[in-house]
Amino acid sequence: MSRNQVLRWETDRLQIREVEARDLEDLHAVFASNADFLWLRENIAATSYDLTALSHYWEHAALDPGRYVLSVCAKQGGPAIGLVDFVDQSPADGMPWIGLVVIHADHQRRGVGSEAVMAVTAHLQLQGHSAVRMAVLEDNEAGKEFARSLGFKDYETSLTPTGGMPRLVVLLELRLAPHVSG
Repeated sequence: MSRNQVLRWETDRLQIREVEARDLEDLHAVFASNADFLWLRENIAATSYDLTALSHYWEHAALDPGRYVLSVCAKQGGPAIGLVDFVDQSPADGMPWIGLVVIHADHQRRGVGSEAVMAVTAHLQLQGHSAVRMAVLEDNEAGKEFARSLGFKDYETSLTPTGGMPRLVVLLELRLAPHVSG
């Protein structure tokens, strides 16, 4: 997939598109509404999710031609209510990976995250990928439950450095049916 291609989709209820500078304040509110997520990332100072750091995160992601940071908004418009970050080909294994899914606390458990992730997986399937992977911190029960509810299956656990210290993560994979055009 060419980086010149701008990703933008609509689902039944959502607009999903690449993050723009105008989204950053809304996305900061998304992160701030997720105290449990921030607590799981305890090795990262709370200030890591200030607006400046979020801007650096977005700018850094844009430098990677295979990485996409997507804003999730209600279809009828309004502020960003979530973020999905994915790569279409990891340098480590050549597979697409969903690296982060964060939905504003006011919109959780309503299918928003599921609908956004399924839009990404449908896109990857159309690109010819046979699977997509996610890594979830071992102690993130809600994250593991979310991934599994979408059909992701555990295939391994691994220690990964997060913020300078090793953390146990569960690696999950969703097999995608071959795309048949026509």
